[in-house]
Amino acid sequence: MSVIDRIAGFKYLEEACLELARGFIEAALEKLDQALAKEKPPGYRVAGFRTRVLSTRIGDIRLRRRLYVKATGRKGRGRGRFLLDESLNLAPRRRMAGGLLQLAVSLSTRLPFREVSAVLSEAGMSAISHATIHQEVRRYGKELAELQERLALGQAEEPAKKCKVPIIFLEVDGVVVKRQKSSRRRLEIKLGVAYEGWQEEAPNGSRRRLVRPWVFAGVYESVEAFWEALLGELERRYEIDDNTVIVVNGDGAEWIQKTGQEHLPHAIIQLDRFHLRRMVRQVLGAKAEKKLWGLLLNGDDQAYLETIEALVTQARSEGEKQERIKLLAFLKLYREHLLDYRYRLKDGIKQWCSELNGVKLYGLGVAETVVDKKIANRMKKRGMAWSIEGAKAMAAFLVSRGNNRLHEALMRVYGPEVMNPLSVKEFVVEDSKQASEDPASWLRCHVKALDGPFEGPWTRVLRDIVSPAWSVV
Repeated sequence: MSVIDRIAGFKYLEEACLELARGFIEAALEKLDQALAKEKPPGYRVAGFRTRVLSTRIGDIRLRRRLYVKATGRKGRGRGRFLLDESLNLAPRRRMAGGLLQLAVSLSTRLPFREVSAVLSEAGMSAISHATIHQEVRRYGKELAELQERLALGQAEEPAKKCKVPIIFLEVDGVVVKRQKSSRRRLEIKLGVAYEGWQEEAPNGSRRRLVRPWVFAGVYESVEAFWEALLGELERRYEIDDNTVIVVNGDGAEWIQKTGQEHLPHAIIQLDRFHLRRMVRQVLGAKAEKKLWGLLLNGDDQAYLETIEALVTQARSEGEKQERIKLLAFLKLYREHLLDYRYRLKDGIKQWCSELNGVKLYGLGVAETVVDKKIANRMKKRGMAWSIEGAKAMAAFLVSRGNNRLHEALMRVYGPEVMNPLSVKEFVVEDSKQASEDPASWLRCHVKALDGPFEGPWTRVLRDIVSPAWSVV
């Protein structure tokens, strides 16, 4: 009979090791709290012990630590502090910590909060309610959104090497989601996708991928605030001068076509080809739209508008005529945006350009896909409703995930600043120098799994680990 058979499966051994690990951590935290007590700040005294539970990847860990208070001149006592919490950078009233928190947030960018709670429970981890997961995502997401905004506006420093490129493609769009507890039933998440061109992955150019794409999104109080933050992010990433070509692609919304031109007066702004064709097809029909599209492909925007104007008089009803007049007025308003950007790269010359400074040029239109995959799949397609704060928090995480920087974002968003008088590293070094007569005693703990009915080589190994025969030197 094998060792695995004698321990009734690997799961039994795994649970025993996890319990052993929890015992080690609790013992280490108790020792650290004792060391911090010797280095407590002047004027503070111990007012007792308090216990909190941390949910981690290896299960729930109980922290019994000292509460320190500072006496004041007024009646009562001053504000309390937990030096152990501060030394470990544990935020108050937050249960999840470490890798479990990161896992829950990562899952929350893909699944509803209730499903995240169910997945964690089914995986054998700590039972965390969907409300707790929601609160944690909202708290950390708020901090991340504020950090992203400060970086974009130049109010926070981050080491970043700017790059110089001949052309920058910027596609802008928005996604409307349901809003919670408000007379306004909708809110819009504004999004920008920037990239530097395309890299061919197939010899015939049929398959391409974007070069250095990055996503920017959020909920903003005004259109101007969005453009200010977006342009700040552009300037943070690129060295932009008079020779830098910026191409903006929009779906026809005024806050993109008009306001974008105001913030980027020298940019080439284009009406997105898909939205333009759909708009014309819905009013004039597929057959007429196909003929009109051929005019634009040949660079003849004048004939394009004249043909649509002629079609206005051929409307079969007054309602149809008004729709065509409305379409014509819109197209005339943004006439400069009608032609493909590749016709407009040479100042004052309408000439097709397939390459610019070594960058091969292709059609635009990735914003719709990014909105669908990065934002709508999580925030819109499941009948969800969001508060402004919740939408900002989730959008911040989705942006980090879309930029393949979610792990980095989770590592950067911390709780309150550490105020402990003794760091964890100092504790380890100093405590090893002042070891007690039995320095390994704090590592010894009891594992319930060893009380089971199975006996074999693995139990002797675990007992040697729990009660080591070695000592610290």
